[in-house]
Amino acid sequence: MLRRTLLPAILVPAFACSHPSGNAAVAPVPDTVVVPASPPSSAPASSGLASGPDKQEAARIQESGSTNSAAIEVVVYTDGSAERTSSANKPIHAAPKSYPAGSAEVSAFLGDLSAVGDLASIPTAGCAKSASFGTTTRISASGKTSGDLQCLSGTASDAARKLFHDAQVLEGRTP
Repeated sequence: MLRRTLLPAILVPAFACSHPSGNAAVAPVPDTVVVPASPPSSAPASSGLASGPDKQEAARIQESGSTNSAAIEVVVYTDGSAERTSSANKPIHAAPKSYPAGSAEVSAFLGDLSAVGDLASIPTAGCAKSASFGTTTRISASGKTSGDLQCLSGTASDAARKLFHDAQVLEGRTP
């Protein structure tokens, strides 16, 4: 029997920041952002990051693995920290990494996430991928999940494009 548990929403400070590219500041964000509390991550307990009441999951970036590359998962927390992990037994393009609270990369991601709003509304389109090497990149937050951000539609907003770039940075795909 499945049991559903309703989790309360929590208020966290919004992150206003400049995009790492040094371009103009990210769109204005409210003083607080409502982020639903989420169940604990299924990531390994040996993360090395502290946990506690200030550390709730804000978003999750998932890049699927392929025949010869590991899946990558980045869990972003409301305190502005993040942790990148990968599936075992396959080559990876980026080693596991912990981002400390308030790091520029995570702050940019959270700011762009706030600017995008509803992840499910980001327009994506089909795109050709190798059956062996193709991967997908999706972001989940606030009960919504994006389509494959590697296949952004031409009508996708600048905020959506920045968010995808931020996800690639946190995944270790781009500096």
